Amino acid sequence: MRLSLGPMDVTLPARLVLPVPVLSGGHGRPAALRLDIGQVRVGWDVLRGGLTAPLDVRAADMRLVRPDGVVADRIGTARMVLAGAPLLHGRVTPRVLEISAVPLALRRAANSSVGLDNGAFSGVDKRARRCT
Repeated sequence: MRLSLGPMDVTLPARLVLPVPVLSGGHGRPAALRLDIGQVRVGWDVLRGGLTAPLDVRAADMRLVRPDGVVADRIGTARMVLAGAPLLHGRVTPRVLEISAVPLALRRAANSSVGLDNGAFSGVDKRARRCT
């Protein structure tokens, strides 16, 4: 019932699984990029919406961290609203995904695949957000 009173800060329990790898470093190597989050809040208005009410997850002060501990980039805030009914059946179904203040740079590899540039690559002009 506490979640029905408004978003609840769950940063401390979230710290048990943070930082989360978001970009593989290759077989047998650490993640090339990890996501660390400063604050996580969760809201679920079960009193008005019942058990199928959507789950509202908000995060702030996010950092993309390279293996050497250097912060490659920062993300302002993110919000994800998950459909409630599918959660009851063990499925995660996002209804809303909002991300603000997120600088992204993409890099095209020699094999034409495209991925996130974690700052370790040369030749990417991050100010222009342009692939090279």
